[in-house]
Formats: sequence, C-alpha cells, structure tokens
Amino acid sequence: HRPPPALAGASPAHPGRRGLWARASYHAHLSPAHHIGAPRARTRAVPIRAEASAVRAIVKRLQQGGAMGILPDQKPREGEGDYAPFFGIDAMTMTLFPKLAKRDAVQVLFATALRVPGGFKIVIREPDPTVQDCASLNANVERFARLDLAQYQWSYKRYSMQKSGANFYGKTSSD
Repeated sequence: HRPPPALAGASPAHPGRRGLWARASYHAHLSPAHHIGAPRARTRAVPIRAEASAVRAIVKRLQQGGAMGILPDQKPREGEGDYAPFFGIDAMTMTLFPKLAKRDAVQVLFATALRVPGGFKIVIREPDPTVQDCASLNANVERFARLDLAQYQWSYKRYSMQKSGANFYGKTSSD
C-alpha cells in the first residue's frame, strides 16, 4: 500500500519544508491510491521501505527537503519495534517513525483518505499528542482509525506478536 500521490509531495501547510507523513492503513479496494492516478515522476515520489536497512536513504531524503509517506501501523520486523498500547492492547509498533519524528526540523502530519459517497475525503492533521515514542504514535493512529473503524485495515493483525509469545488470534505456528 502506498500513500495517495496527493500526499507524497511537500507539506501543504509549509511548502518547501521537509516532512514526515503518517497514514493509517485502509482496505486496498477503498484506497484512493487506486483511483488518483498521478505518476511517481510528477509527484517526485521515491519508494523507500520504512525499515532499519533504509534509514540512511530516508534521512537523506528528509535532509534534501523531501517528504516521506510512512504507513506507521504495519507490523515491524524482528528487532525494529517495541510494544505499545493500541486500542488498549499492547501491539508491536515500529520504532523508526518516532525516531524520525524527533529529528530537528521534521514536520509530522497524519493523513488518511476516507471513502465517502461520491469519492474520498482527505483528512490531514498534526499529531496529538506529539510523536515521541511508540505509545504516542499508536495514539495518533488510533485517533485516525476511529474516524471510521470499518475502513481501518484490521487484517494487519497488529497483536500477533505478544510479549508472552502467545498468539493473540489463537493460531498455532502451523496455521
């Protein structure tokens, strides 16, 4: 899933300033990315995986004044996350986003596209609370998911990795 091309450029509030977008994930068939067809070349979007091995490329992009779109609610790889509450249950959460958000001169905006009759409603907001750690990141993702819980992509199974080693969804390793 990629952020809609409309969200891939510079911050609309501060053109020319580097920024970090967060977009809560929604069902692919409801995503405006499948309907808004701006090519990457026109938006200057550069795909970079949001994982530890790509940190150098992400930081370089931000230092050059670029914007990054990150889906912060995907389950991180082993060693790239911490547990933090999400809807009251600990969920493995990426640490990369909070680390990038705390960098100097990085503006963080949360954005989503909600399917509405006749199209999509784009919602862009500043974080509340400010993203400092995984708990504040999840609080912001949860705030956006609550805009329309039916459109949030629950299939990511954010709770599958538990501190106890148990599987929240009741599946065994052979499932």
